[in-house]
Amino acid sequence: MSSSVDKNSSKGIRESIWTKLRKESGARLREERMRLKLSQQVFAEKVGVHRRTQVNYEAGEREPDAAYYEAAASLGIDLTYVLEGERIETLPALAAKVAGRLFGGDVSPAGASVHALENLFYLFGLDEVQSVSQSDARSISKAQAEALVRMAVEKSELFEEAFDAVCRYAGRLASVSASDLANLMLETLQRHDIAVFPANTRARDKIRLIADDVIEEHRAKLAH
Repeated sequence: MSSSVDKNSSKGIRESIWTKLRKESGARLREERMRLKLSQQVFAEKVGVHRRTQVNYEAGEREPDAAYYEAAASLGIDLTYVLEGERIETLPALAAKVAGRLFGGDVSPAGASVHALENLFYLFGLDEVQSVSQSDARSISKAQAEALVRMAVEKSELFEEAFDAVCRYAGRLASVSASDLANLMLETLQRHDIAVFPANTRARDKIRLIADDVIEEHRAKLAH
């Protein structure tokens, strides 16, 4: 009996999730149709379905098939946005902005390891996204960015370890912006240069211990 109840409950949850996703996708489909300035009737005729079917698709009552999506795409519908909620044209623009911040500064990133560059791209990318979605989010300053690039070039391996540690421990904070991560990274790396540890302490352990202290101090400040 219990097993049957569990299965029914699980099925209900899955159906609820799929219903929610269909409705969200349908709302984006409607948004795209309106962007093209086409009525439901005209759009339905162009993709080869009845108007009532189009209404059901936009309401999330039914799921369109591949032929419908292909026809919709030919009219200019952004399928990536409809299905995934992301506009594909924003990705190249974001990448260009991040590349500009990374390679357009006074400090060249040449010499940084691949992983260190990935870390920088993540930080600058997060900063660009937050600056758009969160008007009150502090942005990584030019000075911060150049200091990070310099560290990534001069101490790639240490930079990678610091990035991993800070991102892992930052999960303890209620919220963290890209600027916060940049500050925590720089503080961790700067302390590493003057910290004294026993001779047999591994480099990874050193940076993790320092990052742990930096995060805890930051959390304490936020609590007061």
